[in-house]
Amino acid sequence: MNCDIQTEGQLDDVKLPPLLFLPFVENCFKHGQLSDGSIWIKMKYERQGDLLIFYLTNEFDPAETEKTKDGIGIANTRRRLELLYGETYELQTYPENNQYHVILKIPLG
Repeated sequence: MNCDIQTEGQLDDVKLPPLLFLPFVENCFKHGQLSDGSIWIKMKYERQGDLLIFYLTNEFDPAETEKTKDGIGIANTRRRLELLYGETYELQTYPENNQYHVILKIPLG
């Protein structure tokens, strides 16, 4: 497994709900194992003023992903984000070139 975690900006005083990012990371393991058994994850937390931006990218094998059933993790996370942040958060998830991307923007404070 190869995991690259980066931070940018002042994050020491940031308080977030517990396990908020866990479903995204779990999906990296569920859908991200390549045919050779390897997994790689690139994660970045970036603070821009009163906004926290979470980026997550992992590689996946489309043929293997077709075999796994869709779960409810991302749907539940979207619902949780709606309850916590209303319309003030932004979540984008999309596949591109055998990579899956997550961009989550949440307000701080």
